[in-house]
Amino acid sequence: MSGSQPFTAQESFGTFFYQKVETKSYKIWQSIFHPTDNITVYAVCDEPWLGFRLLLKQHIHHFTEEGDELYLKQGQFNFAYDPKPITTYKLLRGKQYEVFDMCVTVSFLKKIKVEGRLLEDFIHQLNMGDTLLAVHPFAWGNVELLDAIAYLCRYPKDISAAQKVLEKVIVAWSKPPLTDLSEEIIEKLFKARDFIKSDLLRHIHIREVAKYAALNEQYLKTGFRQVFGYGPYRYLQYERLEAAKLLLKESRYPLKEVASRTGFGFDTSLNHAFKKKFNITPSRWRRLIQKQK
Repeated sequence: MSGSQPFTAQESFGTFFYQKVETKSYKIWQSIFHPTDNITVYAVCDEPWLGFRLLLKQHIHHFTEEGDELYLKQGQFNFAYDPKPITTYKLLRGKQYEVFDMCVTVSFLKKIKVEGRLLEDFIHQLNMGDTLLAVHPFAWGNVELLDAIAYLCRYPKDISAAQKVLEKVIVAWSKPPLTDLSEEIIEKLFKARDFIKSDLLRHIHIREVAKYAALNEQYLKTGFRQVFGYGPYRYLQYERLEAAKLLLKESRYPLKEVASRTGFGFDTSLNHAFKKKFNITPSRWRRLIQKQK
């Protein structure tokens, strides 16, 4: 991450690496753990914690000092306030864990604008000073939050990007609780996502994706929507539109070329899908972005 404070530790029990970026309003960490032995990590934070942890890869059992367990699986997060955060978590040898943490100030959290009273009620309860869980026991991150986190990691001091991450977190935690999925199914769903994302020009078939991920077709469709917030076909459209936005912003390609490079084929198809999703034509969106530079 640009401007980060990197830290690497290579010990007999494995390799630990994390990057940290700190601003007045928030701190973010992106961590990678690769243990060569089964280990238990004892983590103590020297100040109150207000924020969330999201598992980007693998699954981790967390235990509080009071003995409560929080099991976060890949793609899941929990948002909480803890005045004295002391946590242990167990890591298994041979696995690679990737974790994203974000801690924010109360004043920064109050600036976030989302519909509904969930955030307002959570902030009101913060005044009591007790440990407070916004999500119990977890919420699914969905693909829009994952992409917002990826963007923030590229531009870690972008305040608007940090606000967007928090907005996506709050929207995700407000969703009704869903049935938990096994580790094996989750890993296969992420494999399916990577397969779809790897080639935006490819016209996907559910049967092809299910076969690649070794999943039942129905499991693929229902599980994919639960974990990522989109069905497989809508997810492909989402990624194509995101890729088109990036090209419109960072290149001088004409609309026809942008459409060709992002799987829409024709500029009319891109124009229709873009306007339907963002309520603005791609040409006008590009002009507005260029004016902001």
